[in-house]
Amino acid sequence: LSQFTCVLSDAFTISFLSFFFFNDTATTEIYTLSLHDALPILILTLVYVLATISILLVMAKSNRLTRKSLEQTENLEKSRLRPYLSVYLKIVKRGGTENSSGLPYGYLFLKNSGLSQALNISIEMKPQLYSEPHMGGEKIKKIPYFVEHKTHYLAPNGCISDDIGFLASYYERFDPPVFKGLIQYCDANDSKYKEDFTIDLEVMKNAVPYIND
Repeated sequence: LSQFTCVLSDAFTISFLSFFFFNDTATTEIYTLSLHDALPILILTLVYVLATISILLVMAKSNRLTRKSLEQTENLEKSRLRPYLSVYLKIVKRGGTENSSGLPYGYLFLKNSGLSQALNISIEMKPQLYSEPHMGGEKIKKIPYFVEHKTHYLAPNGCISDDIGFLASYYERFDPPVFKGLIQYCDANDSKYKEDFTIDLEVMKNAVPYIND
């Protein structure tokens, strides 16, 4: 009896639910109407989400471009304000007489053409450039001071120099007389820089790179 009562109760429940959800005309109309109303809302929501995503992507790309532009501007400003060192040679004529205009005599220059100070400057050269002047009756080996020693400070547009002697001896001691060098230095923000340079006396041999003494 108990089992029969449970079966009868379950059957009644199923019949009631079936009648309520599937046989009630008003309920079916309300359900259909709800779907009909929800479809435009769903479409509008989807359009809104897609539009929002598109706007966010455009904004992200714009932000990246702006950031890249700012970084480029900052790098250009740093490049404009940085120190810039170079090593070069100038030649004069010395030891002239009434019948002779003199012999080529060289001066090596280190110049800062930049707009900020250069610090902790060191120079390497291969082969090492040096002169052999006589001092106290003896020949000595003389390397330009700022090549042999570190220069701690060089102001904007600052320039230091040292003589390298008569050039004729270089053609005798070096074959070819070509000297390659590297300048290493930093600025006040400890940004480090390197500059290559070449002193080619072979090219100057047939040129006229003289300045007034």
